[in-house]
Amino acid sequence: MAEATNPQAGVPAAAPTVPNRMLAFLGQAEQAAPEDETPQPEPAAPAAVEATPTDELSPEDIPDDGEAPPAAVAVDEFEIVHNGTQVKLPRAEVIKLAQQGFDYTQKTQALSERSKGIDNIMARVSEMEQILPVIATQQAEVAAFKAQLAPYEKVDWVQLATDNPLEYPKYRAQYDLLVSGHNQAAQRVSQTMGEYQQKRDEAQAVNLQAQYQKLTQLVPEWQDAAKFKAGTQELHSYLVAQGADPQILATLTDALSVSIARKAMLYDRAMKSKGEKAKLLQTAPPVARPGVHPTREAVKSDQQAELTARFKKSGNIKDGAALLATRLKL
Repeated sequence: MAEATNPQAGVPAAAPTVPNRMLAFLGQAEQAAPEDETPQPEPAAPAAVEATPTDELSPEDIPDDGEAPPAAVAVDEFEIVHNGTQVKLPRAEVIKLAQQGFDYTQKTQALSERSKGIDNIMARVSEMEQILPVIATQQAEVAAFKAQLAPYEKVDWVQLATDNPLEYPKYRAQYDLLVSGHNQAAQRVSQTMGEYQQKRDEAQAVNLQAQYQKLTQLVPEWQDAAKFKAGTQELHSYLVAQGADPQILATLTDALSVSIARKAMLYDRAMKSKGEKAKLLQTAPPVARPGVHPTREAVKSDQQAELTARFKKSGNIKDGAALLATRLKL
């Protein structure tokens, strides 16, 4: 078969391939590829690659300046250090331990204040115990001077000066020396007793303060000064009415005893109020309820009471006969 030539270029045309002939036959020659151009397969869509989770941040994970950071995930566990060991505890357990620690702190502070009060009282008592032997020694010294002065009580100094003027100065000097020693010893006893009394008053003041704090815990409403004053006066009057000695009540400082006495007063008051209410219920007339008819006995009793009052007022024989008839009527 002769080769076809291209009249324009003068170049022999290449023979069409079988595929080109098929395309030309089907009317799609314009879409056919040239001989030297090998049709390339279309690139396949890339398969979705599963993202492998990693701990490293990618550029997509970094938020823009205007983008809000993601919300933090709530943590249900907390780490605490106990005795040098790190322990993980649930949130509820941590809250419970914190509350217990707060209560423990309050109780510890209250116990510390109470211990300080007790320590102050014991310090005063210890000082008082140290003063007592000194007072005993000083009182013995005063007693010794009194014993030495006893023989001079009946001396007539005027007569002695008259009868024995040479011996008088000697006896008088001895006597004056004993009197001076006695007075000085007595003064020392008085000063030591004053110091002892001061320590005792301080101990009582500390004890009263501690008992007051304890009493306000037993009776919380007495934390108010006005209520405390009114309540203690009321309690004092109640105890006196029960036969208590006012002098003994003046020395009553124990908070527990005061609280128990107050409970007794409130109990007696409640029982008295209950008894008065019971009496009122007994003497009150029966209440007629709507729709409830009175009994036959109640009607008869009311009628007899009315006729009795009428007969006493009038003295008429007819009223008496009517009263007798109601009493005899069954």
